[in-house]
Amino acid sequence: MAELKLKAVTRTQGNNRALKDGSVKPKTFDFDFVEVDPLIDAFRRMVRGLEFDICARWRSPPIFARARTASA
Repeated sequence: MAELKLKAVTRTQGNNRALKDGSVKPKTFDFDFVEVDPLIDAFRRMVRGLEFDICARWRSPPIFARARTASA
């Protein structure tokens, strides 16, 4: 068991099911998965309170790209 445990929130889907059910495990850390429904609430909690170490944020890349372009 790894000493480092990362709190993560994401929907269970085919591409992450093995990580969430523990059949695939990282070597250097463990996950502490949290289910949040609806998932948008997890995004809000992450942005407002940095509540999770890992949060599936599908909207962030376009926002950051737009901000980078605007500041250039």
